[in-house]
Amino acid sequence: LLLCSKQEISMWDIYKMGGPTAPVPCISEILEARSETAHLELTAKPDEWFRVMPKLVLDLVNPVPMGSLNSIPEHVNHFASLLLAHKFSRNRNEPVEFGCHTRTIEERGSHVNLDDPACVYLFTELHNLFKRAYFLIIHGQTDTRRGGLEHVLTLGYGRIKFQVYSSKMSTPEQIQAHHHGVSLALDVFRQKFAGGVTLDSEGDIHISDPDNKLRSKLKATVAGTVASLRPKGKGNNLYTRHAPVGTITSHKNTKVIIAENNGDLVYRDLTLTEACNAKGIYGERLKFVLSLPEDNAWKMLADCIPSGLHKAISRSLDQHHISTDGICETFKRHSILTANLARTTHP
Repeated sequence: LLLCSKQEISMWDIYKMGGPTAPVPCISEILEARSETAHLELTAKPDEWFRVMPKLVLDLVNPVPMGSLNSIPEHVNHFASLLLAHKFSRNRNEPVEFGCHTRTIEERGSHVNLDDPACVYLFTELHNLFKRAYFLIIHGQTDTRRGGLEHVLTLGYGRIKFQVYSSKMSTPEQIQAHHHGVSLALDVFRQKFAGGVTLDSEGDIHISDPDNKLRSKLKATVAGTVASLRPKGKGNNLYTRHAPVGTITSHKNTKVIIAENNGDLVYRDLTLTEACNAKGIYGERLKFVLSLPEDNAWKMLADCIPSGLHKAISRSLDQHHISTDGICETFKRHSILTANLARTTHP
């Protein structure tokens, strides 16, 4: 796309441009019956493994979260909740604050925590929702004693709640402080991200991050890795059954925790059929993969793009050349064909 686009690509956001896709299944949804796979199970004694995910994060993903507590996009609520669970686990439940507030500017002369990748992500998402420049988040129930702040959102699932407070904007002074805070935040981001930071006509902040500095530091948070076999290394990660499947490689070593008993972990690798189902491969396509020599099948599976992601990318290509007429003709014809296929097979 970068080579074939005749105009600048101002936005490449799969969530916004790609439209709805099938939800990513949890591992528990694609596991075969335990009675049929018991012979594949292994046991790790307490001294053979170690936990890598804090308890609060485990509480968030185990059991499977059922229904968010707000109307924001599900992927935003899920990712923000995981980031906050990690942060509250590290800072002993102290409030998490970030942004620019009149008090922080007076006391420190600048922003709070906008050099932290998690806070950068949370700040941009919350700012674009509420057009505020400062946020304070507590774990638990709402607290009416937060002077000068108002409650704007509850993140999380079920009994795991994160209460979001923001500076009020009811007086001219507060509104002026908000605009000053946004300006300070933009200055900080422009120094951090070489791709540039913009404020669009609706007041939303967009960070161009071609080096992937932000997401590369955050992406491990969304994985369901909760433990690791000793010694820690490639292929030794252990996934909870209640999160999406992690990376599937041709080494066929995606390990899933089946049960825990007095410190012993019962685990096994995904079968080829389970790994195919995790990538959305069913029916005739599944029969084809299973008909291949096993090593070839795993290599093909590791290389394939899940159908939901492929359709989202096709729709995004469609949106780009419709909005800008900015793709060379050969590439455009191909993207039109794949986009039409996506619209036909997954409206």
